[in-house]
Amino acid sequence: MLAPADADPDHDGVNNLLEYAFNTDPLVPNKIPMTYSFETVGSDKYLCITYPKNPTANLTYTGETSSDLIHWTSDAVTIPMSATSEKVRDTIPVSSSPKKRFIRLKISSNP
Repeated sequence: MLAPADADPDHDGVNNLLEYAFNTDPLVPNKIPMTYSFETVGSDKYLCITYPKNPTANLTYTGETSSDLIHWTSDAVTIPMSATSEKVRDTIPVSSSPKKRFIRLKISSNP
C-alpha cells in the first residue's frame, strides 16, 4: 500500500511528495534541501531557488513569483544545473521592482 502524498512518516515537516521530488528518504528526518540566493546577470540581481530534482519522478516543478504573496505567476525561468538539480530565477530584477519580490517552488504530480 502506498503512503499518501501528504503523509510525513518521519515527522520532519517534509511530506512524502516533497521527499520524492527532492529524492530524499521519507523515513529519515531532514530539511527541505533548497537554497535561496540572489543571482547577478549583467548588472541586475534576481531572486533564485536551487533544489535537487528526482530525475525519475513524474512531477512538475514550477517556479512562481509574487510582489504581494497573494498573486503568484509562474513566469520564473527554470535553469537545469544537472540531471539531478535545477534553479528557478525571477524574471524581474530586485533593483527594478517597486515592491518586494518573493519566489517559491510549486511541485505537483502528473496524472
